[in-house]
Order: sequence, then structure tokens, then C-alpha cells
Amino acid sequence: MVGASRIYPLLRFVTTAALYAFLAAVALNGSPLSEVIHIDLYPIYLPVQGREQNPPLLEWGILALLVITLAWVVVLKRPAAVSNSYLFKVGVFGVTLLYLSDPLLSTLDPYFFTHRFWPLWMLLTFYLVYLLGDNARWRSIMVDYMVFLVGVQATYAVVFHVLGVNQFYTPNFGARTQGTYINPNTLYPVMLWGGALAFARYAWEPTRALKWFHLACLCLCLLAIWLTYTRSAWLAVGAMCAVLLAAHRKQISKANMAAILLVMALFLLGTLFVRTKGHLMGNPEDRSAWGRLQIWRTAFAIYQQHPVIGHGVMSYRYWQNRFVTPELEQFGPLNVEAKNLFLNFAVEFGTIGVAVLIFSLWHVLRLCGHLLRHELGHEDRAIVLGCYLATIGTIVAGLFDTPVFEPWRLPSSVLMMGTWGLLPGIADKIPSATPVPHFGFSRFARGVMIAVAVGILLLGMWVVVPAFVIFKASRQVLLEKVQSGAVKTPTRNGAFVPPYVKDLFIASEDGYFYQHRGVDWQALHRALRVNIRNLAFKQGGSTITMQTARYLFVGREKTLSRKVAEILLALEMEKHLSKERILELYLNSARFGLGAEDIGTACRVYFGKAPKELTLGEAAFLAGVLPEPPRTRSELTSEKVWRCQRRALSRLAHFFPMRYSSQQIAQAMQERVVFVWER
Repeated sequence: MVGASRIYPLLRFVTTAALYAFLAAVALNGSPLSEVIHIDLYPIYLPVQGREQNPPLLEWGILALLVITLAWVVVLKRPAAVSNSYLFKVGVFGVTLLYLSDPLLSTLDPYFFTHRFWPLWMLLTFYLVYLLGDNARWRSIMVDYMVFLVGVQATYAVVFHVLGVNQFYTPNFGARTQGTYINPNTLYPVMLWGGALAFARYAWEPTRALKWFHLACLCLCLLAIWLTYTRSAWLAVGAMCAVLLAAHRKQISKANMAAILLVMALFLLGTLFVRTKGHLMGNPEDRSAWGRLQIWRTAFAIYQQHPVIGHGVMSYRYWQNRFVTPELEQFGPLNVEAKNLFLNFAVEFGTIGVAVLIFSLWHVLRLCGHLLRHELGHEDRAIVLGCYLATIGTIVAGLFDTPVFEPWRLPSSVLMMGTWGLLPGIADKIPSATPVPHFGFSRFARGVMIAVAVGILLLGMWVVVPAFVIFKASRQVLLEKVQSGAVKTPTRNGAFVPPYVKDLFIASEDGYFYQHRGVDWQALHRALRVNIRNLAFKQGGSTITMQTARYLFVGREKTLSRKVAEILLALEMEKHLSKERILELYLNSARFGLGAEDIGTACRVYFGKAPKELTLGEAAFLAGVLPEPPRTRSELTSEKVWRCQRRALSRLAHFFPMRYSSQQIAQAMQERVVFVWER
């Protein structure tokens, strides 16, 4: 305990410094400051092309925050207590589970882990602020710091717009400010949160200097929101003003009430005419209004494909092109999100995700309302009021856009989660209005947790121990054959397989055969996601090397232990055998159906030919039939033959576009395969 008490102040200092640096990097991303210190967060929410790529800041930033969080888990001993924020924390934890489940449930292919790291930034921000937020002075300084950062960004937005620098040009409208970001839709939710906090601090701050500082930040935020010319933002400001007047009119002076009414009228009336060319919500070229209707229609069609658990994070953009309608195409370029917070959650996490989101938002508002009915210090009251107003604004904007929980909205998502993280520290000091569960663990609960942990450990041993035994025995056989030259030296049969036949098998079974070292981890991950979503074994994700290890050493029985042994042995095989030799061993041990267990026999059984005599269409059939080899000739329907050909040829065109022309692929697809028994 003495060691922990010494580490605690240092840990608070390190965590606070990390949070301050991260918030500055997010809020001022793209500014001269971020360029001077070489910080660029765009790789977090700008998808990279090609296979997995890792932005250095992303890797080190996530690692640093995870290490800090782990240190808190080890050091901190918070007393179990009845808490007003219990259901609110349950809601945030539910959102956390949704994002953590994405690597196991996403339908995206390929799946890039670095593209899914941005939720960790905002979620870790919440938990770290929550851990530090038990001190009222710390909470006040953190809010002032966030308001300051937003005020700086608002200054950039206004000045850039006046100078005509870094503007976003909307078709049929003109320039809109985006600050140092890459889109006005990234800017306005940041201004909503910063403006709400600035107003609340201005309203309850007794110090004149700070009062004027927050008023200046508020005015800059409102001006920046106006210059984005975004209807959803203007409606959100109007709704925040209306809620403020309805709930706190007795505490607002006449002068402030007149100012709030003026702001509300300007923003609400402005939504009727902005970007409409003078029409009253009737401009047929208004992409912002009419395009959204088509986006929602497309998003709902995507949601209907997996209505329970959704498609995964950032899946709308992936699936949009498959469900796009001609009406939506005319409003191109297409957006990358569903333009509705709740519909976007429905696409990504299904009905379960929407329920968790609504639960979380409801309990944020409920907790804020409960706290505002109690006596609070002026600093804490300002935090709660600002959070309440900004959450209202986010919900209203979320009806027409995706202001948070979206990679392009990382700055606003971080500000929101950081502000939410301050609420438990305020709520835990107030007597609870209703009984809530106690966070302490009884002996029975601890026993259950230990039993579950032991069960998971035993389950892992049940898989790993047999896998290691199989691997050890298979490795010994492999090494003996390598030393004797039985598998290392190519046989004559390999020379009789022409290159286009090899290319077809590689494209069909393992497109990245020459890139990986025995195991394609992305393919294994894809197979895991497919099998979990279907609650059945649908894909194996095996490479050619893994399949060869299974055929020659591990055995063809499908068990989890043998799968692990396959992976280990495939890595070992790549150390001792060339790619060409592994491919030859594979072709001489694969099962093609109808009793054929090698490429030479398969060519004779199906076509009465040698491998070098195969046409491109015939070779495509043999490559495509491997995943579903027939047991009898009656299973070879014309539809199945065509499906096998099309699958192999499509992948050949994808993985070897420079070797085979589109004309060759088209001719092979039209080729009618004639089996030897049909002649």
C-alpha cells in the first residue's frame, strides 16, 4: 500500500499530461501546432489503401494509453459504494462492448485493425477522465482546457473563412468553413460541445476574467457553427436554446434571455433558407436535404440484411455500393456514413446497438437532470449543465447527421466521452435517489469469477496441449523427410503443371501465397468472424501451406486442436521448403472428388488429359471444385460447374491482373466444360 501511495501522484501527473497532449492533438489536428510537433491523426480516420498499414502515432498513442490504463487497474483501490451513475456507466460499458466485439463480428473484408483503433481513443479518454475526475478542481481545469482548445479551433475556423483559406466548397452553394479539419461536418459537433461548456462556465463563473474568456469562446463557437452552413448544426443550436429556456428560465436574466431567443431565432429560421438558393426547403438541387432521404433508404436496406447484430464498424461505406439506388447516385459523391446517428448504429451494430445507444443517451440526460436538482458547486453545476445541453444538441444533430461515434468525427467523440467521464466524479458525492446495485464482490461472486477463469484456462489447455502434441510429432516427421530429401527435392510431376494452372490454384485457394510465411492471419480472422456470425463452421481460412500440412502430416480430421497444429506446422514448413515445392506437394495431395487425390489423377478422371493439356476453363473448374469436391458424377450439375469456373476465374483476374487479359478471362468463363464421360 505504501508503494501504491507513492505511485499514485506520479500516475495522476502522467495520465493528466497524456490526456492534455491527446486532447490538443485531436482538437487542433491539422493546425500549424500539430505540424510543428509532427502530430497528424488523419490516418486514424482516413482509411489507407492496400494491406495493413500502421501509422506510428496510432500505434504508440494507443500503447501509451493502454499502459496507463493498466497501471490504474493495478494501483487504484476505489471503495465500493452506492452510485447515482451506475446505470450511466453500464450504458457506456455497453457501448464499449459493442466496439470491442467488432473484430469478432464484422462483415468487412478485408478487415484492417488500424482502421478500428479510433474507438479505443474515445473510450480510453472516458475511462481515464473518470479515474481522475474525483477532484473538483481537476474537473474544472479540464473543462476550461477543453473550452480553450475548442476556442482556438473556432478562431482558426473564423479567420480561415475570412481569408478564404482551407475552405470546403459545396456544389451549388459555395465556401463553408472547416477550420483546420477536412470537413465542416467534423468541425460543427466540436463547436457544439465546446460552445455548450463555454456557455455553462460563463453562466456560473464568478471570476470576471474567466467569465469574459468563456463568453468570447462561446461567441467564436456560435460564429464558427454559423459559417459551416450546416442545417443539422443550426437545428441543434436551436434545440439547445429551447431546452435552456424551458428548464432554466427562472435563473436567466432578461438580457441573457433576449440574447438566447435571438440566437435561437437566427439559427432556426436560417435552416429554412440555407443552401436552398432562396427556395423555402424546395430546391431540387439541394443535395444536403434530398440526398439524405436516399442515404437513409440505402442504410435501411443494409440494416435489413443483419437487423440483430449489424455489419460492423464503418460498414455503411463498404456495403453502400451494393445497395445504392439510381436516386442516390445522382447526389454523388456518395457519403461515407448513414447521415443519422441511430441509423448508422443500426447498420453497424443492429437493433442491439441502437438499444444500447438509446440506453446510454437516456441515462446521460437522466443523470444530468438528477444532478441539476441538487446543490452543486458552481464549477460542477457548469459541467453538468454543459454536458446536458451538448448531449441534447448531439441527439438533435444525430437525427440528420452522424456527429459522434464515427471516425470522421473523432474530435467531437473524444470531447463528448471526456465530458461524460467527468459526471461520475460529481454524481458519486451525492446521495442516491434510488437504490442501485453495490459494486462490492461477495464470496460467492468471487468464487464464480474464479471458476469461470479456471474454466477458460482448462478450455484453452484442452485445445493447446493436444495441438502441441500433434505439432511436435508432425514436426519430427517433417524434419526427417527434409533431411532425407523426401519432400525437399522437386519431383518430375511438378514440371508437367503449366504456370496458368498453378496461378488458378493459387488465386482460388490462397491469393497471398507468395506474400505470407505460411499463415494468412487476415484469412484466419475472416473465417473466425464468419463462423461466429453463423454459429457454425463455414470457413477455414487455411493457406496452401496449412492445407499441405494437414494432408501430409496432421490429418484431415477437423478439430480446433488440429487447426492450431496446422498453423504451427505451416510456419515450420516455410522455413525448410520453397514455395514451389509446397505448391507441388499441395497439388499432389489435394482431394478433387470422384476418388482423385492429386492433380494428375484429377485431370485423367475428369477430362482424360494430362495437366499440361488443360484449357483455362478446365483448369478453372478443377481449382474451383476443391472447396466442394463431388462424391458422385450426379453432383456435377451445370450450375455447380459454372459456379466453380466463375469463382476461380474471378479470383485469377483479381490476383493476377497483369498476366491475364480481360478477354482471356471472358473467353474462359464462356467455355463449356466437357467431361470425359460426356464424350
